[in-house]
Amino acid sequence: NQIFFIYYGLLKFKLLTDTFAENVTSIGVFENYGTMMGDGIINCDFAIVNAHYRPGQNIGLMTFLNYQSSLNPTFFIQLKGTAGIGNANGNDGIIVEGQMILSGTLDVGALPGFTTAEDSIYTIIKADTIVGNFSSEQLPFIDFNYYFDVLYTDTTVVLKVVKNPKNWT
Repeated sequence: NQIFFIYYGLLKFKLLTDTFAENVTSIGVFENYGTMMGDGIINCDFAIVNAHYRPGQNIGLMTFLNYQSSLNPTFFIQLKGTAGIGNANGNDGIIVEGQMILSGTLDVGALPGFTTAEDSIYTIIKADTIVGNFSSEQLPFIDFNYYFDVLYTDTTVVLKVVKNPKNWT
């Protein structure tokens, strides 16, 4: 007897320890067509977010114990500093226990005061297994000497600061 919880609005978590549907095995699917925002743990048979992810109120972390996406969602990720994924002076992040099939848009923004250096790495997604890539990436401008490169591994998606090659004409 599966139950589907379908939501068309803003689901906002306030604390990292907030949990949606924890240990409620009767919920088969949590499906969201709005914005999921804040820090929290989403624990149900499958969590499907088909529109927008916004980890944190400022910098935050979303953890999915089961994840699925069928449409092309937008992942809004903010960078503040180098303290790491989900840390106040770090960057937003998403952690998935299990497989994450990537699709949709990665939209990264730098918060006021953000600075970086060559070869800095920002882990934005961790999963047991990652399949695919984002279909589009919107990354912040650093300066004319450096840019962000999105690197995909089997278990992470990271942003790396790379030096622009010099073009001699």
